[in-house]
Amino acid sequence: MRILVAATLVLAGFSGGAAELRGAQIDPSDKHVAHPGTLARIARGKTINLECMGAGSPTVILTAGLGGSSADWSAVQPQIARTTRVCAWDRLGSGFSSKSTGRETAADNTTDLIAALKAVRVKGPYVVVGHSLGSYESLLLKDRIPEAVVGMVLVDPSIPDQGDRLNKAVLKPPLSGKALLNPLFISSKQVLDPKRNYGEMPLIVLTSTKVPELPPGTPDAVSARATFAAMDAEMHRGHADLAALSSRGVQRLVPDSGHYIQSDQPNAVIGAIREVISATRDKAAK
Repeated sequence: MRILVAATLVLAGFSGGAAELRGAQIDPSDKHVAHPGTLARIARGKTINLECMGAGSPTVILTAGLGGSSADWSAVQPQIARTTRVCAWDRLGSGFSSKSTGRETAADNTTDLIAALKAVRVKGPYVVVGHSLGSYESLLLKDRIPEAVVGMVLVDPSIPDQGDRLNKAVLKPPLSGKALLNPLFISSKQVLDPKRNYGEMPLIVLTSTKVPELPPGTPDAVSARATFAAMDAEMHRGHADLAALSSRGVQRLVPDSGHYIQSDQPNAVIGAIREVISATRDKAAK
């Protein structure tokens, strides 16, 4: 059952700090992956799991949200593999990758991803696809290797400066104290860049539309719903801001979908990725 995670976090005094504010986590026990793909060795003797399939260019890079793994793309990746090469990966601490310290930020994860791609010779051009928190690594990958990233699909993404933006939307003060040391809060600041401009790069932002249910026994349910509505509206504005990074950027509302669009409406994600792939190929052919 979907719950109002955003409103719950606000009521707990920690809105936005969790980056995954538009839906509940998928139960890890529901993810059935029998074995790792390729274990890329990076710094400090650690390994990053990359599951690649298909052939062709551009290569699609699938990045899961907070607490997710390459398994989150099980309904999407095989279909994209019919069109081009596609690689899903696990951050440190998820899937088959090495353990994390719990202090990694989006910048750290992006460094790991770049190192892993280099180690196993997965070369660009890339179309990056990020779900929720995975939008941060997608944005940073484009920032760091701009010529290699030629297209982007963001799936119900977290937004830059999410914690403070959501607090402001519900008339709460900016986060302070220990919250400022949270890697997720730090990550939300790392992706802030008012000068970011993607020119004419193909970009699609998918936004969920299904209203989650309040957990049973939620105190002051009317207030909680109003809080979530304000936060949800801010997330929609943030998604529009991300789409506006490109003159070809589009935001699409996905009917009958919660936060995990790739599970609820996989065809919407598959279609968006294929559309961006086609646009990048058309551009390359000119």
